[in-house]
Amino acid sequence: GLGLPLVRELMDRMGGTVSLESTTTIGTTVTLNLPAARPDAVTTAQRDHVLLVEDNLQLARVTARLLEQSGMQVRHVSDGAEALKLLAEGVGFACILLDLNLPRASGRDVLQFLSVIEQRPPVVVFTSEDVSQIEAELRGLGAYAVLAKPFRGQDLVKLLRAGIKSAA
Repeated sequence: GLGLPLVRELMDRMGGTVSLESTTTIGTTVTLNLPAARPDAVTTAQRDHVLLVEDNLQLARVTARLLEQSGMQVRHVSDGAEALKLLAEGVGFACILLDLNLPRASGRDVLQFLSVIEQRPPVVVFTSEDVSQIEAELRGLGAYAVLAKPFRGQDLVKLLRAGIKSAA
């Protein structure tokens, strides 16, 4: 998981708080309190600005080039912790393209973080895992769509465009 130090750092950056309440034999409740969403959060997201979160640099380069040739602006980070840092700082994106198996913080960790943000961008998860086994779970975590690797470029662009349009 994310680990409490990273959660605390992210909450501090967002002006929020984290509290824990633990009862022996019952369990622990973690409460995250965030300030209301900034009204400019959506408008600061450039119309076709995509956050690409992928640790395979060769795949990231090819994917970024494909998206840029389709008229999108791409910001690439190679691990989940970098993505969480950008999102906690309020950097706006029209859509997020997210790998699941990432160093430092997984794609699932990023989805869980985004689940507490009111005005979150649509997330397209792409993975080499068996999509039929995990799609319901990922959609439950807030994924807009799940795409299996390898994928066709036109399918990816179509999904991202649909995600961006759905959020507008």
